[in-house]
Amino acid sequence: MLLLGGIIGRKTLECTHVVFDLTGKREFSTLLKKSSSVAAWRDIHARHKSEGVKGAVIGIDLGTTNSCVAVMEGKQAKVIENAEGSRTTPSVVAFSKDGERLVGMPAKRQAVTNSANTFYATKRLIGRRFTDSEVKKDMKTLSYKIVKASNGDAWVEGSDSKMYSPSQIGAFVLMKMKETAEAYLGTPVKNAVVTVPAYFKRLPETGYKGCRTDCWFECIASYK
Repeated sequence: MLLLGGIIGRKTLECTHVVFDLTGKREFSTLLKKSSSVAAWRDIHARHKSEGVKGAVIGIDLGTTNSCVAVMEGKQAKVIENAEGSRTTPSVVAFSKDGERLVGMPAKRQAVTNSANTFYATKRLIGRRFTDSEVKKDMKTLSYKIVKASNGDAWVEGSDSKMYSPSQIGAFVLMKMKETAEAYLGTPVKNAVVTVPAYFKRLPETGYKGCRTDCWFECIASYK
């Protein structure tokens, strides 16, 4: 049933093509056919079909503001609703005073009263150096603290002085998407396609690939 398995990728998040278009309500398969790199997609499809990817495969749009997860049911893409009944989940991660990690709407709800420990729009920081001009601009508008990591990258810091890399925050969101899909499918999910924006091609790959260490996925392919 899950035909998405033929196109999805390895744990390294190296994708560059848009997978979902909820606004335009276009089908997943249609978007792929219109992709400028359809030849590359066919190569991925053939390669992973021969490798015999097993189990359910999901597609995740990891967004700066919101994220969503979908599966292919027959020839139709099914965007899965989260626990709140919404097809999109805020890409927000927060840590409460007692150390509890919140992801999605629960994190967004308490943002006003816990702004220093609520991290949003962190995808903008993935792979960027602390000295990057874009990072300097973000520091003036974001409610949480951006600090310089030991390797010179831009990380975030909570009020307890604990630091997190942007890829860690991204991994927490991916894990939430994984949990949403597993609740719907009733089975463990280990394979996924993850979207990234076009500009990621100009950034160090290590930052975005860092998400893979915590999200428990084999990312077969990626699209922008």
